Amino acid sequence: VIVLKHFFQHSSQDLINQSVAIQGFGNVGMYAAKYLSDLGCKVVAVSDVSATVYNENGLDIQSLENHIADGSLLKDCSEKNILDRDAVLSLNCDILIPAAIGGVINSSNWENIQASVIVEAANAPITPFADYHLHDRGTVILPDILANAGGVIVSYFEWTQNIQQHWWSLERVNQELEKMLNDAANDCFVIQKDKNVSLREAAYFIGVQRVIEALELRGFILVNISKIVPSFPLPSALYKSVYPHSLQDTVINFLFCKLRKRERPDPVVLISPVVYSVLGQFLQV
Repeated sequence: VIVLKHFFQHSSQDLINQSVAIQGFGNVGMYAAKYLSDLGCKVVAVSDVSATVYNENGLDIQSLENHIADGSLLKDCSEKNILDRDAVLSLNCDILIPAAIGGVINSSNWENIQASVIVEAANAPITPFADYHLHDRGTVILPDILANAGGVIVSYFEWTQNIQQHWWSLERVNQELEKMLNDAANDCFVIQKDKNVSLREAAYFIGVQRVIEALELRGFILVNISKIVPSFPLPSALYKSVYPHSLQDTVINFLFCKLRKRERPDPVVLISPVVYSVLGQFLQV
């Protein structure tokens, strides 16, 4: 929600009255629905494993939260318009938030997506094939590596507090979280504009660059890509000594352009802590 709000501010758009559909109504989807309602959005659909609940005038999120509190399913709620559980993905809405499982938007259904903005609250809910075509069509995708990073960030905050034996207030946690996510989003917006890439590519670009910088600071020297991955199928011109930015460019420009046009049985997840794993994830396609 923080990244979505910041994206709308950055784009000089208003979140108020934006229609939202959310796949998943657990800890992620339910709280996203609550916070977006508080921000003035109109949450028109939510879904769980049993059904999609739809109301074009906006759902009563508190009522739905009360309904599922005892373990009940959405299909048994009092709302009249109950649809198939996967219908939530193709509804007419401004913002779609897949907040359940990975790979739900793929080669078989990407053309049915009507939302102009997708927020990846789940991990890798969009396959590379669908991601490529949705971006090409003009759909804005706020990628999981950015949009749902809040949980990991707050875990870091907990670690920091434990080390210091100094506990923060909830208000400070939320302030620090919002600042960190807004700064990360701003970094992605800059790269997106400068290099004319998607927000996902911008996020990976920054991530790979930071991993390389960390490896340098630790004393590692990346001399030749072929030494890291001998079977890496690059033109001979690229088998030269590489330094951070040329390796970074190689990872982003070659791998994304080459591989994201192809569907995979499983989504590509590129949030590895070291650059070797980042490369490995791509090369095992």
